[in-house]
Amino acid sequence: NEAVESVLEELIARQPDNQTAKLTLVQFATGSRGAGAGEEILQRFLGDAPDAHELRLLLAQVYQVTERQDEAVATYEQVISRAGNEDPALTAKTRLAAIELAQGNTEVGETLIEEVLAIDSINTDALVLRGALNYDRDMLKAAVSDLRSVLRQEPENQRAQLLLARTHNKAEDYVLAKDAYRRAIQMEPDNAQSTLELVALLVRERELDEA
Repeated sequence: NEAVESVLEELIARQPDNQTAKLTLVQFATGSRGAGAGEEILQRFLGDAPDAHELRLLLAQVYQVTERQDEAVATYEQVISRAGNEDPALTAKTRLAAIELAQGNTEVGETLIEEVLAIDSINTDALVLRGALNYDRDMLKAAVSDLRSVLRQEPENQRAQLLLARTHNKAEDYVLAKDAYRRAIQMEPDNAQSTLELVALLVRERELDEA
């Protein structure tokens, strides 16, 4: 492990703008020595290059993983203020929106989602979040529209596929729901949740042999 890190450090010393090497080193150090090691390296890199937005996004994720939500929020806000309308700022806004929604701050989260979609109308992360919001509000046609937009761009997006199946199920479009659940299971056979929800639907529809 030390040898791998040493090689990456040497590469970065020769190519200080090589963001891929920096991300690789952080991910390797985190995997082998824990989140604290990754955070320490990220802080060092950001001290030298404060506008390395991808690294700052990764630091925010480290804060989330280590349950330091306030620091994660502050870090995402830094990216938003520094990156303008660039992709890293949109990523930060969608992740911040997810945090706000999870904390029950629906209005704040929804505002962030719409800000992202105003700049990038096919941003898949924002569309999934809006689809989930519409699902919760029983705005099921709007939810289906958002989720299908995601799946047109990312046919293997399991999160969008499962939510689409749930939306059809909630709308009592059971034929579409069963097809969507089967697709979700094909995408991720080890995800028991999709299978269990399809079984429950089949039992309700008295398709017991298939259940």
